[in-house]
Amino acid sequence: MNGSAGGDVKTALCLSLALLLTGGCSVAYPTQWNARATSAENVDATPWVVYANTPTSWESRDGQIQLRSTRHERLSGMGLYRLDLEFEVELVGPSGRIITCRTEPTGPDVPSSRFGCWSGPEGERLRLWIAPGEDCPSRDAGVMRTQTSPACWNGELTFEGDVIRLSSGHLESTGSPVGYITWVSDEGELLLAANIVAEQRIQVFGGPSPVPDRLRRALLPLTVALHHWRHAS
Repeated sequence: MNGSAGGDVKTALCLSLALLLTGGCSVAYPTQWNARATSAENVDATPWVVYANTPTSWESRDGQIQLRSTRHERLSGMGLYRLDLEFEVELVGPSGRIITCRTEPTGPDVPSSRFGCWSGPEGERLRLWIAPGEDCPSRDAGVMRTQTSPACWNGELTFEGDVIRLSSGHLESTGSPVGYITWVSDEGELLLAANIVAEQRIQVFGGPSPVPDRLRRALLPLTVALHHWRHAS
């Protein structure tokens, strides 16, 4: 260890991945992960599009998903860690939507949150908060505690009046997050699941029942937003 929070986080991630690949750790899968009822649908990074940190263009069966970054600042070293992101995600098309996302969002009626996304007038139509109200530090030495706290990677989505839970998988031995996520209704039904481990491919799975197109076209860009945030971290 070199004493820096950024170095500690990177080391923890590497160790977690090594343990996972060698079978040294078991995964606690997100809520309703085993309820996946369809084979994987691939959402792939658009070929030949240059990007700096994570892909900025994706191809899905619902259309192209584009990501436009307006701020990407990462500080790591000498005991300091900071990640400041702000970007938009859009599912291109006449019925698509533009979603704005930001680390540590602030504003009226915005809870304490590590990361959030919203769209619509004043964010009323769609709002996603990661670990709202939880003690999940985003900066400096406190990041290590967040990195090993499973609750810090879950979230709550409000979509047109309905509440949807975001659940994240983690390593049972360390609590470190693993790139498996599920979107589950407030009644406990799986709506969509995704594998966001790889850099240039997202695997999407349906639930027992098809979701309305309007909801699916919100969950897909939100999943891309979470992929960008996690890989940027």
